[in-house]
Order: sequence, then structure tokens, then C-alpha cells
Amino acid sequence: QLLEAAKGYFERGNELKKEGKLAEAIACYNQAIEVQPEMADDYHELAILLQQQGQFNEAVYWRIKSLEACPTYTESYYRLMWTNFETSKLLEEATVCCQTILEKHHERLANAQDETLLALVYSTLGDLLTRQKRILEATWAYKQSIYKKALASRPNNSFVKNEWKLEEKSKGPDFFIIGGMRC
Repeated sequence: QLLEAAKGYFERGNELKKEGKLAEAIACYNQAIEVQPEMADDYHELAILLQQQGQFNEAVYWRIKSLEACPTYTESYYRLMWTNFETSKLLEEATVCCQTILEKHHERLANAQDETLLALVYSTLGDLLTRQKRILEATWAYKQSIYKKALASRPNNSFVKNEWKLEEKSKGPDFFIIGGMRC
């Protein structure tokens, strides 16, 4: 019953949003979140409306909350990567959120979408750390992301599995040149 009620609030919020009644739509999304806090779509729509109204800090806050409620909600990671943070406090909160998700949900993320979701989380973390000028930590996160992307795109590639060592200098190349096959 709670799930149905939350869906009802969410759908009503969508209708109000289309009608341009943004304050009422925000209230519906808030009610949906209150009833069913695990529904990431509610947080996402709420963040979009707040962002449209120029309430950027509040939008970031709800994006972080969406990831805490549902760590597999990919849209929030992309939105955090593209966000211009107005305060360093929110940037730090987003960073801690991604780090916590990696600690608590690593296995769950690794099993989702052939590790591409895990690569996205590491990439988002890398972007957030870069904005804080924490370059060594950002480099580590980007390396993790690239490794996970390589595993996802070529799961049977022996170089990735056997030779690519993230923690030590490998025997193989330490760079890749990306381009067309005949370029």
C-alpha cells in the first residue's frame, strides 16, 4: 500500500509539473519520498524542479539523497559529475557519499550492468576529487574506473585480467593510444 501511495504522489507530481504548478509538484515529490524513501525517481524529479528554480544547493542535496537511497541510480551520478557546486561543503558531501557507496555496496555495484555501474561511480568520485584538487586520490579513482570499463568491455581479455595490476607498475604498457584501428 505504501508503494502504491508513493507512486500516486509521484504521478501527481509529474502531472502538476506538466501544468507548471511547480510548488505543488515539489510537495507531491516530498510526500512520495516520505512514504517510500527508496524510490530514486522521486529524488531525481525533485532535484530537477529545484534546479529549474535556481535552488542549486537543494538540488544537489536531493541528488546525494537519491544515491543514499538507491546506489544503483545512474542518472544521479551523471548529474553530480556535471554539477557546478556552489559550496565546498556540498562537494565534500557528494564525495563522501560516493566513497561510502563504494565501501558499502561494492559487490552489488560490481554485479550490476557488468561492472559499468562501478566504473561510473569511480569516475564520478574522480571528478569530485579533481574539483577539490585531490589529484592523487582522483587519479586512483580514474584508474579504477578505466580498469572496470576494460573488464566490462572485454571480460575475457587475458591482459586485463592477468597483467593489469592497479597497485603496482605492470610489465606491460603504462599508456594506451586510443583511435581507429587503421589510424
